[in-house]
Amino acid sequence: MAKLEKVAIGIDLGERSLRIARWTAERLAPGAELLLVYVVEPPPLSIFYRGVLPPREKMVEAAMEPAKVKLAELAAELGDSRAKTDLRVGRPAECIAAAAQDANADLIVIGRHGRHHSWGELGSTAEELFHFATTPVLLPDDLPTDVGVILMPIEDGKLAPRVIEWARFLSEKYGSKIIALHVLSQMLRGHLRLISTTKTTERAEASAREAAEAWVAEALAAAGLDMSQTVIEIAVGHTDQEILEAKERNNADFIVMGSHGPGELERAVMGSCASTVTRHARCPVLVVLAGEER
Repeated sequence: MAKLEKVAIGIDLGERSLRIARWTAERLAPGAELLLVYVVEPPPLSIFYRGVLPPREKMVEAAMEPAKVKLAELAAELGDSRAKTDLRVGRPAECIAAAAQDANADLIVIGRHGRHHSWGELGSTAEELFHFATTPVLLPDDLPTDVGVILMPIEDGKLAPRVIEWARFLSEKYGSKIIALHVLSQMLRGHLRLISTTKTTERAEASAREAAEAWVAEALAAAGLDMSQTVIEIAVGHTDQEILEAKERNNADFIVMGSHGPGELERAVMGSCASTVTRHARCPVLVVLAGEER
């Protein structure tokens, strides 16, 4: 079940990540417990650095000390009773995913751009989370105060109910309209053209659209969505491109989508699609990931 009782926030202590932490605390999850996760990634040190640079352990220790102070200040600002800190050493994506799992967090929030200390890109860390985390990941870009329209791309797979549940949760929280988007593969149109005439292809594509719309409507009704606040759109094309175009067309303020499908092919396609959307959509993107049921 979608809920926001405990949120893990990946922090690099840059101004951008501090704004995201404050937005999460004040706007997204004002009543939630917050876990501020900071990770120091040890730099790779070749043998010829010996005697030139301090030992790796000393470099890590030197990076940790000021981080502890700044994180404590942020925790105090957000409220000591609700904000806790977690400092780790290792690969940032793995550590953030592990911290969220250890804390049984409902959501991970992390900026898609910025610097993670001086040894790695936080943007790449955000995308790597798709491979390590089972907790849903929210990547804010703009930090909206109101969410009028939620775009919900939906695939026929095991993640669909969880994606719908998160979209419904946010819709009820913000009073948002939901655009439920299903994209038929461009390859389907290509195959139809190979095996049929133009008129037959048009009829077959129309039938496919009708079947897809009926499936989406059934899935939304089963999840208990308010259909008066929900619009179904069926598109044909490349999934990531259609999602980005639907975002602009509908002036969506928020995107909720899945990343991993039910099989290896779907996993590769949707994983790539989620990465593309999070890189280019100018709005918060919540990515629901395959993994343990929560």
